[in-house]
Amino acid sequence: TELGQGSDTVLSQICAEALGVPYEEITVATEDTDASVLEQGIYSCRTTVWAGNAVKAAAEDARRQLAEVAATLLEAEPADIEFRLGNVYVRSDPKRSITFNEVVRKAYYEKGQPIYGRGTWAMDAGHVDWAGASEHFTPGRGAVCMAVEVEVDPETGKVRILNLWAAHDNGQPVNPAMLGGQLEGGSMSHLAQGVFEECLTDEHGKPTNADFFDYKMPTALDAPHFQGQPVIVHNPYGPFGAKGGGEDLSSCALAAVANAITDAIGVRVPDLPITPQKVVKAIQKRH
Repeated sequence: TELGQGSDTVLSQICAEALGVPYEEITVATEDTDASVLEQGIYSCRTTVWAGNAVKAAAEDARRQLAEVAATLLEAEPADIEFRLGNVYVRSDPKRSITFNEVVRKAYYEKGQPIYGRGTWAMDAGHVDWAGASEHFTPGRGAVCMAVEVEVDPETGKVRILNLWAAHDNGQPVNPAMLGGQLEGGSMSHLAQGVFEECLTDEHGKPTNADFFDYKMPTALDAPHFQGQPVIVHNPYGPFGAKGGGEDLSSCALAAVANAITDAIGVRVPDLPITPQKVVKAIQKRH
C-alpha cells in the first residue's frame, strides 16, 4: 500500500521495465484488503524487493502470453519476440513489428484471450534458525555508514546538527531521486529522536507534553546539510538488482549524533534524547 514512501512509483517502473512499455502507461489500482490477496506487510525496507519481485513476475507472465500472440501475428517464434517502449518486434528482424496495444487488442477481440499476468515471490529461508527470530526478514540488507558534524554551546547545552554525510548500499536504484529522499528522511527521523523528541510523564504515567508545543519535533529549519551517496551493489534477490532504502540509515543516525556530541564536549550523555539540560549537566559533571 502506498503510504507516501513512493511504492506506487517504484512498482510501476518495475512493471514498465518488465513489460517493455513506457512508465506513463502503468496505472496502479489500490485494492480493498478485505478482497485482495494476503501480503505480509510493508516494513523493514522490503516493499521494493518483495512486492517488486511479485510485480516483475506478473509482468513477465503477461509478456509471455503476449509474446505467443505476437509470434503468430509476426510469423516468428515466441522466444524471438522483443518488447520495448510500447512496441513489439522480431529480435532478428526489427522491421517486423506491431504496437503493444495492437497485440493486446488482437488477443482480446480476435482470440478471446484476455491477458492476466500473475506473479508471486517469497524468499527462500534456507537453513534459518527460527528460534527467537522473526519471519519478517528482508533479503539483501545493505551496509550503512554515516558521519555527523555538530555544534554545541557549552553554556546553554544547545546542539546544532550542521552536516550529515551518509552512504548506503541500496543495490541498483530504481528511482534515484526518490531514493535520495528516503535516505534523507530516514536519517532525519532518527536525528530527531536523538536530540529533539522526548515523551515526558508525571508520577502517574500521564503524558505531560502531549501536544506539538511541548513535544519538540524538528522542522526544515533544524535539518542539517545532507549529502547522501548510494553505493550500487547488485542484489541477486531484488528486482533488477534493487534493495530497499532509507530505513537502514535510521539505525546508525542515533549512534552517529551521540558520538559527535561526545567528541564535541568530551563526555558521553548516556541516554536519549540528548537535550540541552542533559548536555549542561554532563559538562558540569566532567569538571
